[in-house]
Amino acid sequence: MDRLLPRARFLHLPLARFILFRWFAASAVLIAPVVLRFGLGLQINLVATSIIAGGLAAINLTYVVLLRRMEATGWSSGVRWMEPLQALVDLIILTVLLFITGGVRNPLLMFYVFHVIVTGILFKRIICFSIAVCAILFVVAECAAEVLLPGASPDIFGLGSIVAPGHFSYLLCILAAFSMMLLVTALLTCDIAERLRREEKRLAAATEHLTKLEEAKSRLLYFVAHEMKSPLVAITSCLQAARSLLEKQENVPDAVTDMLRRARARSDQMAALVAELLELSRQRSMPNAAPRHCAALISLVQYILDDHREAAEKKHIALGVGECDTEIDVLADCESLQRALGNLVGNAIEYTPESGKVEVSVLSDGDMAKIVVADSGIGIPEEDLDAVFQEFYRSANARKVSRIGTGLGLAIVKTIVENHGGRIAVESKIGEGSTFTVWLPKVKAAQQ
Repeated sequence: MDRLLPRARFLHLPLARFILFRWFAASAVLIAPVVLRFGLGLQINLVATSIIAGGLAAINLTYVVLLRRMEATGWSSGVRWMEPLQALVDLIILTVLLFITGGVRNPLLMFYVFHVIVTGILFKRIICFSIAVCAILFVVAECAAEVLLPGASPDIFGLGSIVAPGHFSYLLCILAAFSMMLLVTALLTCDIAERLRREEKRLAAATEHLTKLEEAKSRLLYFVAHEMKSPLVAITSCLQAARSLLEKQENVPDAVTDMLRRARARSDQMAALVAELLELSRQRSMPNAAPRHCAALISLVQYILDDHREAAEKKHIALGVGECDTEIDVLADCESLQRALGNLVGNAIEYTPESGKVEVSVLSDGDMAKIVVADSGIGIPEEDLDAVFQEFYRSANARKVSRIGTGLGLAIVKTIVENHGGRIAVESKIGEGSTFTVWLPKVKAAQQ
C-alpha cells in the first residue's frame, strides 16, 4: 500500500484500499470484455469499455493526487466527502458499464452486491446504506431506459427485446429480489464490520494495557535492582573483610570458614542477578541509547571466541569458526552485540560436556546476516524451547548441570538482538546439542 501511495499513509485505512481495489477493477474492465468477445463471441463494444477503463484509471489517479495534496496541507477533513464521492462515482461507472454490455440481464448486475460489501467494510454504515439505495435507484432507471428506449442497450446475449410480452413481470421480480438482496447485504456487512471494528478497538486497548504493564514491570525491576545494588556491595565488602581477618587468626573452625565462603558465593550470585536485571531494564527502556557503528561480524565473532578460548580448553572443547561467507558488516552497538553473542558462546561451552564441540558460523541470508552458534551439548527439552527466552526461566536439565544461574541471559540476548532489528531462534535435541541462530540486518538494509 505504501508503495502505491507513498505520501498518503495517514489515509490508508479506507481510502487507499478503495483506490487499490479500483486499479484491479480498471484492469478487469479492460481485459474481461476482450475475453468475452473473442472467447464467447459476445458482441461487446470494446471501444466503449476501453474508454470506461481509461476513465476509471484517470479518476483513480486523480484521487491519488488529491490524497497526497491533502496530506501535504494537513486537510484531513477532506476524507469525509471523499469517502461517499468515491463510492458514488464507482456506482455510476458500474451502471454505465452495465448499460453498454447488455443491461439488467447482464450477470454483471451482481457486481452491485460486491460494491455494497466493499463499501460496508471500508466505510460507515450511513455510506453503505446510501450506496445500496442509490444502486437500487440506478437499476430502476436502467430498467426504465431499456423499456422506454428499446435497443438503447445492446442485446449481446441475443435474448430479444426487453419489451416483449412477459418481460415486464420478469423485470419487477428482478427489481424486488435485487433490492431485497442489496439491503440485506448492506445490513449484514455493516453489522459484521462494526463487530470487527469493536473487536479491533478492544484488542488495541488490551495491547496498550499490556504494553503499560510491561513498562511498569521494567521500571519495577530496575528500581528493585538499583536499590539492591548498594546493600549488596556493602555485604560483599564486609564478608571480604571478615574473611581477611579470619585468615590471620589461628585455629579458626572450618565451619566458620565454610559459612563465609558460602555467604560470599551467594552474595556474588545475587550481585550477578542485580547486574543482569539492570542490563535487561536498560536494554528495554533505552534500546537506542548507545551509538551504532559499522561492525565486521567475522572479526567480532573471532574476538568473542578468543575471549572464551580458555574456558573451552579447560573442558577440552573444540571451539572454532564454522562456515563463513565473505566479510559481512552490521550496524550495531558493538558492546551490547558482543555481550549477546558472547552469552550464546558462553552458554554453549557451559552446557557442552568435555571433549565436545562448539562452532560459530557467519552467513549471508539475503538482506540479513545470519550468526549460527551450534554445540554438541546436553540439549534443551522440546517442551522448553518456547520458554527459554523468558525472564528467570531455566530448563530442568540446565539446573542439573549448573545450579548457579539467573535465567536472564537469553532474555537479555533476545532483547539486544531485537533492539538491532533482528530476531533469534533455537533448535535443539536432548543429548545431541543446540543451535541458536541470530539474524541481523546488514549495513545497507539497516540504513534503509
